[in-house]
Amino acid sequence: MEETKKYYYQIAGINIHLDLPVKCNVRKLLPTFEPFRTASYKKDQPNLILSVGEANSAMHPIKEKKGKPISVSHNDLGHLFVYDGIMAYVFHLRTSSEGPKHCLTMSKMDAMGSMEIDFSDPLAGKAITSFTRIAFSQAILKENGMLIHASAVELNGEAFLFMGKSGTGKSTHSMLWQQCFPSCNLLNDDNPAVRITGGKVMAYGTPWSGKTPCYKNKAYPVKGMVLLEQAKANHFTQLKGIEAFIAILPGCSVIQQDEQLHDLLCNTLTWLIEGVTVGKLQCLPNEAAARLCAAHLIKQE
Repeated sequence: MEETKKYYYQIAGINIHLDLPVKCNVRKLLPTFEPFRTASYKKDQPNLILSVGEANSAMHPIKEKKGKPISVSHNDLGHLFVYDGIMAYVFHLRTSSEGPKHCLTMSKMDAMGSMEIDFSDPLAGKAITSFTRIAFSQAILKENGMLIHASAVELNGEAFLFMGKSGTGKSTHSMLWQQCFPSCNLLNDDNPAVRITGGKVMAYGTPWSGKTPCYKNKAYPVKGMVLLEQAKANHFTQLKGIEAFIAILPGCSVIQQDEQLHDLLCNTLTWLIEGVTVGKLQCLPNEAAARLCAAHLIKQE
């Protein structure tokens, strides 16, 4: 039996228990998680429990999992295949034409999962980071929250999230806000968490910030969420009701084929759009666009 050690993290008020082989240097393996590391966990808060084992060894080879294939995608680590099993979702990460190099099995019944990681792979740490993001993005749905593809900034103690398709200019718009408003700071540049807690919509920094190293264990009430679109002129439109819902939904992480998780996300979004200003900004990549956006979101009470 492989000897392991428990590590504890807290992200968006959710405890993560990560059980790793003792040989792992966790600070080098998962550097973006360090700001979220805790000595223990609070029992009154939700938990996500993940165990990590060594794969592709004589004792623990990765086997092809049985299940209905539901999606395939490509990222910097390779091809990610997702299978729908009877009691769990299975995620296979493949590199080139090889077989599965890393695997995550995530229970449908509770917030528990197991990983099989090939530690001979130089990208093993990034694979664990990616799998933990996948598991967290589903677990937070059960806690009135979501992981969202956006760039988030903080200004005067409030959070503003900028959404849009890849290449739209989310990071650029966040940078423009920081240039326009000296007290504005980046919270997360790729995958902030949003959660309704204590009757407030809160945005949280996470260990997943894309290519920008911004891993802040901070939280702020959300003041506004804006869908960005490239255009030849700057124009802001406030969105309400179904239009606001449709603007935010595509950026939220959820297994589309899971009706229960999708319903949870929709319920949270329905509540969220009643308490947060949502808008669409058709814009150029200039400071005038940032100032126009801020003028609509930061109104005098």
